[in-house]
Amino acid sequence: MGRKPTRARNPKAEHVISIKVTGHDKNALIDAAKREGMTLSAFLTYTAWEFIRSEKSLPPAPAPHPKPTPDQYLREYLLGERVIMPCGREQCDMKIITFDGAEFCQTCSFRIA
Repeated sequence: MGRKPTRARNPKAEHVISIKVTGHDKNALIDAAKREGMTLSAFLTYTAWEFIRSEKSLPPAPAPHPKPTPDQYLREYLLGERVIMPCGREQCDMKIITFDGAEFCQTCSFRIA
């Protein structure tokens, strides 16, 4: 984990923010910046600005239901009940990715754990 964020004393000054990403993600960001004809720094600054303007909720909200455990699958199978996926559906093609110690479902856009 990184350091605890501190607010800028001078909001009008420029500040450097560093992040860690995998090589795969770095290459994808570079490719996206090239497609837009921008430097990587300008591309990341623009995407951060666009995120702030959009007022989206990130990271994804926690799932309304916990991730089913193997014993829940067995118990509900034996009782003839349906297992409810974290998104609340009975069937979900969960594509789980792990990001910074948390699990996210790409299919439903929920934080699983």
